[in-house]
Amino acid sequence: MPASKRTVLLRSVFYRDADGAARRGRAGQEIDVHEDDVARFDSLNVLQSAPAAAASEQAPVKPATRKTARRTSDSEE
Repeated sequence: MPASKRTVLLRSVFYRDADGAARRGRAGQEIDVHEDDVARFDSLNVLQSAPAAAASEQAPVKPATRKTARRTSDSEE
C-alpha cells in the first residue's frame, strides 16, 4: 500500500505504517504513514503554540463587579 513520509513533531504519536500495522513514532523520527491515515496523522501531529502567546491574543477579561449593601447607622444625626 502507498505511504507518505512524515516527521514526528510530538514526543510520541501512534500511526499506521505502510502495511497497516499500528506503530508508535517518537519526536524527530521520519516515518511512513499509511495513505488512508495521512490526513488524521497530519491533524494530530501539530505542536501547540506557547500559552503566553495564546493568552495575549484573547480579549482582556473584565472583572465582575460585586454589589454590596451599604450599612446605615441606627442613629440619625
